[in-house]
Amino acid sequence: MAVEAKLVLAVCAASLLGGLASAAARRVDSAFPFSPSVSARVMQNTPLFFAAGIFSFAWAIAVSEGAFNGLACLIALAIGFLLAAVTGSQHASALVVLFALALFTALGRGFGSASAPVVVSALFLLVLEISSAAATGFFRFHRRKDLRLWRIVARPFALIFILIDLVWTRRALLLVLGLISLGFITLDLVRIAAQLELRRLFKAGEKRRFSSITGFLAAVFIMFLVFPDTIPYLGLTCLTMGDLFSKFAGTQFGKRRVIGRRTWEGSTAYFCGSLLFGYVLHFLIGLPLSAVVLASFCAAVTELCSGGLDDNFTVGIVTGAFLTALRHFSVL
Repeated sequence: MAVEAKLVLAVCAASLLGGLASAAARRVDSAFPFSPSVSARVMQNTPLFFAAGIFSFAWAIAVSEGAFNGLACLIALAIGFLLAAVTGSQHASALVVLFALALFTALGRGFGSASAPVVVSALFLLVLEISSAAATGFFRFHRRKDLRLWRIVARPFALIFILIDLVWTRRALLLVLGLISLGFITLDLVRIAAQLELRRLFKAGEKRRFSSITGFLAAVFIMFLVFPDTIPYLGLTCLTMGDLFSKFAGTQFGKRRVIGRRTWEGSTAYFCGSLLFGYVLHFLIGLPLSAVVLASFCAAVTELCSGGLDDNFTVGIVTGAFLTALRHFSVL
């Protein structure tokens, strides 16, 4: 039987079971007046059960057809387990795991007849989970006075530097980075000399020093200038996606402080974000998985131990130097 036919049968079976569950719930309500009613709770969770059933069936088909990567699944579940254990949030774990399963399956196996049901059902579950998380206030960001949300949102766009390096040349990338960095250095010098605050762009603590944006751009420039081949790609991925995960988890769930304002929750999320998107690079350009894991761990530890130093600068440089040293001694 074709995969599509099996999926249609699964949808029909799930619909039939959903109808039977609703009918049974109405019978229970007529006999026992619960509040809220059993049927209401069943109807509320029917889409989730329906999608979970289809996802499980699609997953079984993908495994039987050889269209599912067991290692990718293991990494996604490990990241979800770490986030759940540290943050105590089932929403954080579920959102990351479902996103990772859909992304890894699509990247690793394409969008064929066997893998498509897994991707589509995982995305449907992800939409339901986002809706559920939003209803519980999961996305209500606990803002700090010195936090600039636009910086967090804009940071992942720096990954375009990898694309520039792949499509054009390292020299062209360094020229672009150098001009952007020089522009921000000039802006910082003028701002500090004239004692301008520019609160929408810069934090209050950056009034008399170079901003973290400048430190980030300088670190990226140095990484691509000094470190060979694809090593800067991992450093940049950790700097962007690891920092994005860390900011959200640290702000929303950070309670157990380790060094300064840094928390276990934020540092663990830094590792998880770096590993998740480092694994995407493993799929796309064939980076060694060992390098991805080691870079993610090194970046998280460096971010945790940066102390008074700007982690936007230290993480990329230390991670790049660490990977270069491992390659020099033939560890990677």
